[in-house]
Amino acid sequence: MSHDDREPPWPEHMAESPPVKVAAKLSSLVWWFLLVVLLVFALYAGVGRQLTRNVDAFADDLAEALSARIGHDVAIGSLSSRWFWLDPSFTARNISIANRDSDVTVARVDHLQVRFDFLSSLLRMRVVFEDFEVDGVELALNQSESGEVEVRGAELPEPVNHRLKDWLDLAGKWLSEPYVKITRLSLGIRDNQGNVRTVDVPQLDLVYRKGLFRASGRAIKSGTTEQLASFSLVGKHFFRGDFTGQLYLDVNSGRLFDGLIDDYQWRSIRVEGFDLGGEAWLTFRDGELLQVTGTVRTPYLQLGVGQESLAPIENIRARFGWRRSAAGALDAGSSQREGAVKQPGGTGEWHLKQLEWTWNGNQVSPFSLRLMPEEGGVTVIADALPLGPTRRLLSRLPILPERGADALENYRPRGYLDRVSLWLPELGDDNTFELTGQLRDLSVEAYRGAPGVSGLSGMLYVARNAGYVQMDTADAPVRLSFPQLYENGWAFSQLDGLVAWQLKDGITRVFSDSIRMRQLDGPGLTGAFDLKLNRAGEDNLGLKVGLEGADENALEDLIPSKVVSTELYDWLTTSITRLMLLPGFIMAMARSARTHHRVHSYLPWSLILRTPASAMTRAGRK
Repeated sequence: MSHDDREPPWPEHMAESPPVKVAAKLSSLVWWFLLVVLLVFALYAGVGRQLTRNVDAFADDLAEALSARIGHDVAIGSLSSRWFWLDPSFTARNISIANRDSDVTVARVDHLQVRFDFLSSLLRMRVVFEDFEVDGVELALNQSESGEVEVRGAELPEPVNHRLKDWLDLAGKWLSEPYVKITRLSLGIRDNQGNVRTVDVPQLDLVYRKGLFRASGRAIKSGTTEQLASFSLVGKHFFRGDFTGQLYLDVNSGRLFDGLIDDYQWRSIRVEGFDLGGEAWLTFRDGELLQVTGTVRTPYLQLGVGQESLAPIENIRARFGWRRSAAGALDAGSSQREGAVKQPGGTGEWHLKQLEWTWNGNQVSPFSLRLMPEEGGVTVIADALPLGPTRRLLSRLPILPERGADALENYRPRGYLDRVSLWLPELGDDNTFELTGQLRDLSVEAYRGAPGVSGLSGMLYVARNAGYVQMDTADAPVRLSFPQLYENGWAFSQLDGLVAWQLKDGITRVFSDSIRMRQLDGPGLTGAFDLKLNRAGEDNLGLKVGLEGADENALEDLIPSKVVSTELYDWLTTSITRLMLLPGFIMAMARSARTHHRVHSYLPWSLILRTPASAMTRAGRK
């Protein structure tokens, strides 16, 4: 290489430009900052490891502190620590909690490990768990004589209860993104008779992922692989007490809990045993339950009333739903945001669809049901309600007021009720009730002057002391009977009108202002009646009947054989061989003192009749 091709040498002192100086200073500052950070982290890790190396020596001190806090004896077998780079991890083994007075062991934990996430905690200014694992948990629940279920031996004094609430509030404020893993959880449930039922939870996972808290687990019958329940939960703010999200439950209880709920009663009705199955989806908002939907499949439900055990209800199936009322949902959303005090009410409605069951050999066809609690009572709304099998079950349960139960027992309704609305008062509210509905193919037995009927359609209204039936002939023929007046009933191709009744001061009154009837291939009838049944006195009947197209063959059906004397009835039905009725009506009044009958007949029409002995013409005769 020639001398001319060589590059000129660099000057020994080149002048630095201002940007280069700034970049150099920034670079130096960054490196010094990183060095300081590394030194702080190293110091933190070094000091932390030294402080936690002998953590086992503080096991007894920690147990004593916890014992003083919760009022029970806490024992810790051993404590140890490990470090995963900057994350400390603490492990406690053989933890037990015992009642000081009874020496009953409240809970046992074989292994408890807590690992903190240092960087996440530093960035979020909250305590963040990287790992929280519990293994080998034994917990016993006790059912007291009053029916309350509580942790066995864990009767906490009132100051401790308030302190635990404060701790939960503090944990909800400072904890963030927890991960909890619980394995080998054994839950024992001891009833008030001393019988123990054990449920095992193989694994329970609680994970915070992508801004949502997720939990899942399942329970199995101890010593078997039979699954009793499983759940899955997803949402936000679970540890803060204002959970917003959804919970899924799948239950198949079997007969494990028979006898556990005998002491829980409602209106002297108790559940003696059950095999509950089904699924449910629960939606929460701001810590309040907003709605529930699901299905129920219960092969077995044993009820008891008083000292009696009823036949089991089998194969219960339904789709159900519950939604908090609009006022209750509004309170749920505003109480957390504004600190408002929750107002009473807003309990919401229960909806049951395609509800069916089998009881005592009677199959109940599917129908819909809605329960609406309200001030002073509850309103029950149903559709396609089968009266026969439902009446048989309700008659054995003390749900209806006394008069309503007596009406079911005496009238024995069958058929279907559509668009039913039943209002029931709270217990002790003077036995009032109110029932309305659409009749479909209704059949009832005659009772206390009310007629027996079958194949009836129309509208029904029943209250404590009154009611009415609006009849129509949508499903002909309709059969009607008055067993206190007539030996036989009638079949009608048309039956329209309104029949009402009242109960007052020991008098039952059944009446109608207008009824239109037409027998199958027979005469047509219009009229009215008023029947008064007096428990302490005479019974009275007022009758108005209009006939169309009747002849002598109709007398046997039209004359009330149980009211008129036998001689008059025999004469009218055997002696009259020909009868022609002109347009008009018959009015009759009957009075019965239980020992004799008197009939007054008024014939303000023209009729012609013939007897075997003579022929007579009567016109307008009283």
